[in-house]
This record gives sequence, structure tokens and C-alpha cells, in this order.
Amino acid sequence: MIQTFIDSLGWIAPFLIVLTVLVFLHELGHYSFARYFGVKIETFSIGFGPELFGWNDKAGTRWKFSLIPLGGYVKMFGDENAASAPDQEKLSSMSKADKEKTLDGKPIWQRMIVVVAGPFANIIVTILLLWGAYIFVGETSRQPVIGQVMKESPAAMAGLQSGDKILEIDGTKTPSFMVAKNIINANAEKELSLKVARGESVQTILITPEKKVIDGITAIGIMGVTPQNIPHTILSGMTASVKTTYELSGEFFKMLGRLVTGGEDASKLGGMGMIAKMSHDSWLGGVFTLMGFMALLSLNLGLINLVPVPMLDGGHILLYTIEAIRGKPLSEKVQDIAFKIGLAIVLCLMVYGNWNDIRRYKAIEWILSIFS
Repeated sequence: MIQTFIDSLGWIAPFLIVLTVLVFLHELGHYSFARYFGVKIETFSIGFGPELFGWNDKAGTRWKFSLIPLGGYVKMFGDENAASAPDQEKLSSMSKADKEKTLDGKPIWQRMIVVVAGPFANIIVTILLLWGAYIFVGETSRQPVIGQVMKESPAAMAGLQSGDKILEIDGTKTPSFMVAKNIINANAEKELSLKVARGESVQTILITPEKKVIDGITAIGIMGVTPQNIPHTILSGMTASVKTTYELSGEFFKMLGRLVTGGEDASKLGGMGMIAKMSHDSWLGGVFTLMGFMALLSLNLGLINLVPVPMLDGGHILLYTIEAIRGKPLSEKVQDIAFKIGLAIVLCLMVYGNWNDIRRYKAIEWILSIFS
């Protein structure tokens, strides 16, 4: 039981460190621009719920760490809650001088910048992390081109070589290395026909992916190859990191569209369990593996917050856009209903994603094993 608890700490610690850093930078984006525009900040919290410890700065802001370390918030003067919903009753009774210290008292364009600053900070963090990784270790190519072939692996025994470009696997086109990897992972111990381009010729190679069990839970197929690695200079690394961030952003919104329309398997959605596992695996993979994971997680954190759902930053932008078009904000009742709907959507997605994790990682069996 003690060993199981120690092992669990090996998952929890990297998860909390990674999430805390990215949440802090996200909220720092909101905080920095709000302060720049003269908004009074009451609270900067890492986590939710009861305060564990904290301190007050000279400006009167309470900086604190809270009990539930699964996010964070910046509560501004005039806000009703951590979701930055304006406290209309409080705002209506304020003096003009006090209202100018609230976000609601600022012009719409300033409010929009404050809201966008959080996701924007995450996007900038993604670019910087990828830039650093590209300079020091190079860029992992997303093209389905083989970099290295492991000795005595299924790929080596089948005759695959470094530089081979995988065109198709059993008739399925493979536009990226990740697509090829996913197909291989899903077909352990099943003979597959690979069409590869080698130089000027196209060859068909038969390969049977070896079965590998991950964490004693999931069995996947592997063939023993790595993608190509592209070295970068400081300048080319920056260009490549911006390009990768742009492409990954496009893929994120395409996937989101497929989820909404039913074109994507919703069971692939993950929650805190998936993030914890990936944090743990990346931590063990070394600093540059961790940088790559943090870049991807930071980008997802930023883009998710831009989705136009009340409670998220994108929801605030939507409400501000409506206000700009109408010339006045929506009624307090309508805004309240919108925030409740947004909260329901966010909670449902969180519950669904975490339930997927419980099934995916057999969490109930793991909990029972602690006491067995």
C-alpha cells in the first residue's frame, strides 16, 4: 500500500507542476493587461476552494494557493465570482471613481484585450517552448518519413530504411507520421501492407507490428521507427515554432468541429487523468520531451478558453461583441442564464472526460488495489 502511494506521487507531482506553471502564465496574461489598463485586482489564485496560504502585495492584491489545484483565476474589483461575471448590484452602487477601477468600467476594446491576454499568453508560451526545443534538439518532422529504424525491430526485419516515406498502410493514406503511428498502434500482431516511397521508386512492404503493453493496461502495436529530426538555427527555429503552432491550432479547431458534428469519437476525450499520465511520461522522457508536452498542453489550454462558451474567455468575448453591436450589454438576467448554461457545458465535458479516464486507466481497480 505504501509503495502504491509512493508510485502515485510520481504521477501527481509532475502533473501539478506542469499544470500550475501553465495556469499561472495564463492568469498572468489577464492580470498584466488588467493592471496596465488600471483595473484593481482583488485576488490572484492558483487553484480553487479554500486558501492554503498566500500574501498581499502593495497594490492590495491577494496572491494565494488554494486547496483544489486544478486551475486558477484572477478576481477583479467588481466581479461577482472567480468566473469574472460582473456583480451588477455592486457596480450600480459604485461611485464613478470606483467603477473606473473595474473591468466593466473600461471600454469594450480594453475588456476584450484583457480577456484575450490569457489565451494569448498560452500561445506565446507554446511558441517559446517549441522554439527552445527546436534549437537544441531539432524539430520532429510531422511528415510520414522514417528517421531511425531500431535494430531487430519489426521494421528492420521487414526491410524498412531511414528516409522511407510511408504513403499508405493497408490502403489508408498516411498524410502524417502521427496518422501512420495511430494505425500501427491499433494493429498489434496483424500483418499490414505498407506502400513506401524510397528514392524514385514506390515499394510495398509487409510488416507485423509487435505487441507492447503500456503500464500493464493498454496493448499497442509498434514497428520500431522514429520520425525524421529536422535541425534548426535560432531564426529557422522561431519560424518553425510559429508555423507548428499555427498548424496545431488549425487541427484543434477541426477536431472540435468533428466532435460537435459527430465525426470524431468522443471517447478519445480525456480529463485530468490523461493529463497526469502524459505529464508523468514526459517528465521521465527528459527536459525536451517535457517542453514539447508543455507546449502542446499550453496551446490546448489557450485554444479551449477561446471557445465561445460563457464561463470561458471566449464566452466573455462573445458577450462583449454582442454589447458592441447592440450598443449596450445584454440584460443581467440573460447574462446570468448564459453563464449557467456555460457552467453546465463545462461541467458536463469535465465529467465526461474524467469518466473516460476512469475507464481508460481502470482507476476503480487501481483504487481497490491500494487496500488489497
